[in-house]
Amino acid sequence: MSDQVKVSPAQRAKIMQELKDAGFVLVDSEEHAAMQATAEQLQRDIAEAEWKKAEAVVDAAIQARKLRRAQRDQYLKLMAVDPEGTADVLASLPPTAVPGPPLGTDEDLTVLSDRPSRRGIASRGTSGEGTGLFPKLEARRA
Repeated sequence: MSDQVKVSPAQRAKIMQELKDAGFVLVDSEEHAAMQATAEQLQRDIAEAEWKKAEAVVDAAIQARKLRRAQRDQYLKLMAVDPEGTADVLASLPPTAVPGPPLGTDEDLTVLSDRPSRRGIASRGTSGEGTGLFPKLEARRA
């Protein structure tokens, strides 16, 4: 048993006109496939743009020392679930919530750039004379 119904060309024309009058548009299969591919690409582009925006919001919070770098992935996951809520939470955090050198100084730029700092916890002294927290360790290194 076939699911197709045979119609005369006149009935077909009448049905097509009624569909057209109702706002339907007849599209061939190739055009439909191309439109679907375009829609899928647009969805991927939108998702990528949203991800980049989420990264920018989280990275800005790290730069303002509202978050530690180690929290980046955690907050990106939160942004994927609730971007508006997470952005609100990040906006409510006080600047410099994460301790460090004063913002905008040369020391701050070193800390934020992720380059290894020559001023680690073991050598907090500024004169270079072994005034850090671990003088015995510093003496062994010298």
